[in-house]
Amino acid sequence: MSAKTPQEKLAVLVPHWVEHTHAHIAEMRHWQTEAVAAGPEAARQFAAALDAFVAGADALARVATALPRQKD
Repeated sequence: MSAKTPQEKLAVLVPHWVEHTHAHIAEMRHWQTEAVAAGPEAARQFAAALDAFVAGADALARVATALPRQKD
C-alpha cells in the first residue's frame, strides 16, 4: 500500500474542512441573537466574524472543486 500524496490528502481534508466550517456557521447563527442582545457593537463584530466564516467556507469549496478528483 502506497502513502497518499499531498494532493490526495487535500482531496479528503478540504471537503471535511468545508463541512466542519458549515457546522460552525450553523452554530454561530444560532448564537447570533445573543450577540445582538449584547449590544450593537457586539452584534456588528459578530456579524463580521460570521461573514468571514462564510467567506472562508466558500473559498474552501472553490479549492475543493479545483483539486484533482480521486480515483476509486
